[in-house]
Amino acid sequence: MAQKQRKRKLTALQSYYLIRIIHGLMFTLMATVSAVYRVDVVNLNALQLVLVGTTLELAFFVAEVPTGVVADVFSRKLSVIIGYFVVGLGFVVEGLFPVFAMVLVAQVVWGVGYTFISGAESAWLADEIGEETLAKTQIRGAQITSGTAILGILLAMSIGSYNLGLAFVVSGLGFCLLAILLHLFMPEEGFTQTSLEDRDNWTHLFSTFKEGLHFVRKNRMIQLIFWIEVCVGLASEGIDRLQVAHLLESFTLPAVNIDPIVWVSILAIILMTLNIIFGEILRRQVDESNVEQILKLFRAVFIAFIVAVTLFAFSIDFKTGAITMVMMQLFRRLAFPIYDAWVNKQIDSNLKATVLSMWGQTNAIGQMIGGPFVGIMATIVSYKLGFVVVALFLLPIPFLISLGLRWHKTGDARA
Repeated sequence: MAQKQRKRKLTALQSYYLIRIIHGLMFTLMATVSAVYRVDVVNLNALQLVLVGTTLELAFFVAEVPTGVVADVFSRKLSVIIGYFVVGLGFVVEGLFPVFAMVLVAQVVWGVGYTFISGAESAWLADEIGEETLAKTQIRGAQITSGTAILGILLAMSIGSYNLGLAFVVSGLGFCLLAILLHLFMPEEGFTQTSLEDRDNWTHLFSTFKEGLHFVRKNRMIQLIFWIEVCVGLASEGIDRLQVAHLLESFTLPAVNIDPIVWVSILAIILMTLNIIFGEILRRQVDESNVEQILKLFRAVFIAFIVAVTLFAFSIDFKTGAITMVMMQLFRRLAFPIYDAWVNKQIDSNLKATVLSMWGQTNAIGQMIGGPFVGIMATIVSYKLGFVVVALFLLPIPFLISLGLRWHKTGDARA
């Protein structure tokens, strides 16, 4: 019976790529319509758009570390399954109730669900396939996500032209289906579960958290990564919530009778196509064993990202705004698989999900602080000023990466 059960399971890579396929399709379906839905259907202004994200990050902040500890103590597979199911419920709620208050409720559900995935999915993958091939696997995963995302965009155009809220509902149900498939077929062989006696002991949960905290305190490289994550968080909310609003409201759309959701979809397809092409180039360049090369690549791509954000802020018409928005997102997408590979090399396996969850919490802190500030600037003054502030938030990161590179060369990463 055990042998039959084993045969029914997918391999870790097959499971990871299944996640990427469905995630790319369903998340892009939701994300493509979300900005237009919130502006045109729910009628949110710039500040309210950012407050939607701030609510999401507040839920993320509160639930992140406890769910990370659960992933390290109980099961990373179970954590991922719960996460995708709850995220799906959040999307369904937002699509069914197009009012500001219910959109905020949906963010709480979505945020709590995502904390079960954050840290756990990356830790599960690293344990199952090993850290030696993690970066290339994640870059390949990003390419697969981009490929299926193109289908998600086409689906968004079709469903969104009929009913924007329905796109949220379909996306949410898709994530719930993913959770069921993972329950049936996802393996977990690289993770050693805590004994039943310890799992029933809350002291063990707190002990795992304390070990993770001690690990962070004694490692300067991890602390530096946390500062990078704060800066990323400060900038992320403004980009995520305001980029489409800036493009649609700051510039005159071309004199062609095309619905805004179609413009957004066309740009998203271009982005996904470029991400597949440049992701493959980057994947072939990455040497998993060469941390110095990984850091230099990360720094170069991130500098390009900051330049693109700045150019997007100062765009003078729809054409330049569209081009720079695509480039901004392209460099952002290329940077983070490299970043994840570096981060995972710094963390002990038994504490990986817990520390990655703490890392996610610092991002949430940044977003809760930076998001409302950028939203206020965009509402009171202009979207241009909002994105100038975003670029300033990102500016310290190349210098922090350079510091990390120097510590790596000297072996001086201990606190």
